[in-house]
Amino acid sequence: MSRHAIAWQASPEDPWIFERYAPPITHRAADRAPVILPAPARSGRRALVAVLVVLLGLPLAGLVLAAPILREYPATLSHPDAAAGMTRLTDPAHVQAADRIRAHIAAGVRLDDLTVDVYAADTDPGRPVLVAAGTHLFLNPGGQLDAAFRTFATTQYPVTDSARVYPGFLGGAARCGTDVALAMTVCAWADHGSVGFVYAYDRDVEDTADLMREMRAELVHRY
Repeated sequence: MSRHAIAWQASPEDPWIFERYAPPITHRAADRAPVILPAPARSGRRALVAVLVVLLGLPLAGLVLAAPILREYPATLSHPDAAAGMTRLTDPAHVQAADRIRAHIAAGVRLDDLTVDVYAADTDPGRPVLVAAGTHLFLNPGGQLDAAFRTFATTQYPVTDSARVYPGFLGGAARCGTDVALAMTVCAWADHGSVGFVYAYDRDVEDTADLMREMRAELVHRY
């Protein structure tokens, strides 16, 4: 995934700019009426109030915009021996495969931490699940996730029919798609502090999405 404030400017108007003074009366002093200065125009006061609201509201707006980032970043990753009821495979073939994928990801994406492992249930070793997860600050995780799946759709083994799915209690965005040629389902999540992909063989989208949510909760930790 590629890496990644809104500057507000306000020019307060002089609230008295619309003030108009009555011209003096040049009759005899006895007939001279007192000069009454009208109150400032309401539009000027409204402009001042609007400017103050904007200026005073900036800190609050900044906090609102920053809240999701502060909630999700920074994050750390664990390296569990078991996840989602499956055991991490440590045989040479699977370890080497995970190492190759880790090196490929690290060469193309800037991440603070990265883990790649293959898991399988003891009772179902023929349906392994590969998970790759990384941590970094992502300013637009949903958009970057959508862009990644658009790229997947143009590869040699395209991941098609992708759609947003529920990301789980950790929030952020999640999406799943299928690779028909490899009989594989791909689900991924992205938030402001982490990103991860789950590749599951011979499983449907619903099953893989459940695995993604469960594995994400066991791998990703926030301060």
